Amino acid sequence: SNLGKVFRLPVSKIPLYAKGTNGADIRILNKYITSNIVCAAREETLKKLADSKKFKDYIFIVSKAGYIKKIDIDDVLTAPPSGFIFSKLDQGDFVQDIIFGPDKLDLLVYSGSKVLRMSSKEVPYLKRSTKGNRVSTANAEIDGMNFLLPNMTDLVIVTKLGFVNRIPISILPKSNRGKAGVKVIKLIKASKSHPADSILSIWPCSEKNSIVVTEGRSTKTIAVADIPMGSTISTGQEMLKNPIRVVLG
Repeated sequence: SNLGKVFRLPVSKIPLYAKGTNGADIRILNKYITSNIVCAAREETLKKLADSKKFKDYIFIVSKAGYIKKIDIDDVLTAPPSGFIFSKLDQGDFVQDIIFGPDKLDLLVYSGSKVLRMSSKEVPYLKRSTKGNRVSTANAEIDGMNFLLPNMTDLVIVTKLGFVNRIPISILPKSNRGKAGVKVIKLIKASKSHPADSILSIWPCSEKNSIVVTEGRSTKTIAVADIPMGSTISTGQEMLKNPIRVVLG
């Protein structure tokens, strides 16, 4: 949850619903869950990552106020249904994003209209009871993070107002933790007709990929090749309506 707690929820406790229904409120299925969910993962998947012989995987955690750390996957596998703390938080702060992976890739952390590219080795390896170290000097709060996978040539930026921008990955210089990052999009300012725009998601990709966007109860697939190449000072193309979630196809 975004309050820094992890819970175990048996799948058998989740009712089977028909397609198109809202499903059950997870806070009813588990009375201990009282805040928003940041991430859900299968226990079996986490165990496979924890037991991987190829390289060591971690859980990377970043808070809205800009604190980042990585912890062992084993640290959360023993969580009871009542939950326990996986990240300490200051008053008013909450967990913004969680991703799983090795510390052999570059990490992209986005805040406001900027993206900071750094080595994931610079993310401090800490215990569950800590809050982490500052990730960026950007003035805006942290919106999320993602790994830069090998052979990815472009960066697709999707905003909450439905604008999509595409820029070359080469524009992003590799920097160090504690820097502000570089601007990747011109965000629309607030007006009488709409609120100020912000980045919903960023995805490193290539022209062979597509992005799958959830809009309400429907999904929309957009080929990366069909997204016009923009620049760091462009707003991108208005291609979506009320996007909620974006994944790479």
